[in-house]
Amino acid sequence: TGWTVGYEGKIVKTTNSGQNWIPQTIGSVQYFSVFFINQTTGWVSDWWGGILKTTNAGLNWLPQTSGTNKRLYEIFFINENTGWAVGFYPGNGIIINTTNGGINWTTQFQGFQELDAVYFVNPLKGWVVGKPGVILYTTDGGNNWTQQNSGVTNSLYSVNFISESTGWAVGTQGKILKTTTGGIIVGNKSQSNKLPVSYKLYQNYPNPFNPTTTIKFSLPEKCYTSLIIYDVLGKETAKLIDSDLKGGEYEIIWNADNFNSGIYFCTLTAGNYKKTVKLVLAK
Repeated sequence: TGWTVGYEGKIVKTTNSGQNWIPQTIGSVQYFSVFFINQTTGWVSDWWGGILKTTNAGLNWLPQTSGTNKRLYEIFFINENTGWAVGFYPGNGIIINTTNGGINWTTQFQGFQELDAVYFVNPLKGWVVGKPGVILYTTDGGNNWTQQNSGVTNSLYSVNFISESTGWAVGTQGKILKTTTGGIIVGNKSQSNKLPVSYKLYQNYPNPFNPTTTIKFSLPEKCYTSLIIYDVLGKETAKLIDSDLKGGEYEIIWNADNFNSGIYFCTLTAGNYKKTVKLVLAK
């Protein structure tokens, strides 16, 4: 059993693995995405920010109010209540979120040329990809989004993860990207037989910076590690690392393109070690 959507308001369903397709609704709008959380409950999104929902396997589709008229290129739900939709227009990406099955939608983020795909592995951790080479990451359900370093400028049109650490993004010119660290680590710079002798968080460089800076730290052994950015009021603005890491010298690039100029603080917590350094974003 499955569904697909497209131009001229077409929503079609199959119950025999695609041998036959049955139209469920026909109109004039262009649908971009369809997502079903189970056999009966699903959503579609369209060209003008419209969202439809069904609770009877597509026999009836009821409109929801998204709060935007931007093209919603993909819609994704992690359970029957919590979901996200992403899109853009004109030249401005958007992420919207619902926590009550689509009865209400709120805007979580706006920025970049376009945002095309979204995937969550649980209600807190997810990724959004778009143009140019944009990968955004959240660890709090989308209240805060951090840009990851994709290393490409290609438009990225789809993203999928099989765990919190392993996933792929694909885009134009046959580009396929893979991560085994959730996309958060630039790299372990240590040689396998030369581990650091102590924990250490270095001062970021450059500093002041605009809009990217490199944060380096050392781990003498495997341990749970978190690297968090706070604003001057002590509010968490970006969680760069939240996982177990092997011993080594690490570097991570923080892209603060969507943050305001000012002073920020970066705190490393690893084992019993904790240290904070001051970062100055000067745009």
